[in-house]
Amino acid sequence: MVAQAGLFLFVSYVERVKGSDEISALNGLYGANRWLAFSSTILLVSLLGIPPLAGFWGKLFLFEASVNYPILLVLGLLNSAISAGYYLVIMREIFREGQYTKVESTEVDGVRHSCSGHHINRNISSNNIRDPGVNLEGESGHSRSR
Repeated sequence: MVAQAGLFLFVSYVERVKGSDEISALNGLYGANRWLAFSSTILLVSLLGIPPLAGFWGKLFLFEASVNYPILLVLGLLNSAISAGYYLVIMREIFREGQYTKVESTEVDGVRHSCSGHHINRNISSNNIRDPGVNLEGESGHSRSR
């Protein structure tokens, strides 16, 4: 959800600056605002489910839960492939040459903070995944019988 919120702020910013919500409006963004291009790319890669970002863990758990239902697994993989086609086109347009005017706004800060918050979320999630019986203070949440 953090990645989606950050990307909605990103689209709002692009629409306000360029006056268009077309994908071609992203041309030249990397040359004008590298931090925004990098942050939005990280958020898109997370939605793709590439490790070690937080989006990977959601897809991993979803696919793991659907192992007993092959049709759901196939549909999930098909959906991931289709979404990759859309996200890669957006990333290509961000790094394509073009004219872009850099404008500072709260939306840019929101995208950056979403990307930062995304990394914090990933680190907390991955620590809990390693040993779900250990809470953040390091105390065991359950006893293990041997």
